[in-house]
Amino acid sequence: MIARARARRRGLALVPALACLVVVILFCGILVRQVSTHRALVRDEERRVQVEWLAESALARASARLAADRGYKGETWNIAAAELGGQAGAVQITVETVKDQAARRRVRVQADFPRDAEQRARASKTLTVDLGPERPGGPR
Repeated sequence: MIARARARRRGLALVPALACLVVVILFCGILVRQVSTHRALVRDEERRVQVEWLAESALARASARLAADRGYKGETWNIAAAELGGQAGAVQITVETVKDQAARRRVRVQADFPRDAEQRARASKTLTVDLGPERPGGPR
């Protein structure tokens, strides 16, 4: 009889121990989920910042090309993964003459980063460039 009472008491100690273990496992699961969510948010922010930089760089690239060649119409600029830290990017640059203003060009860019990913970031920007008067003998 005494042996049965001791066995029951030892069995009762397992219930709180298992309950504590379940609580700890749930807590760890919540922490893992929060870390995963935070990591995804940081990754999204990294993509957003990178695509903004690509769009700004494309505007600068188009301005430089227009300064060298007034006939520049744009391009698709593919940036290799090695140049961007592991993921490739792409920018579509379009240059149009501003209506009734032959010395002005409207530059539109659309940047994608990463280039071929399902979850990519996209940024579009527009800039109007004043080329100034055309001078004989080449660029100013």
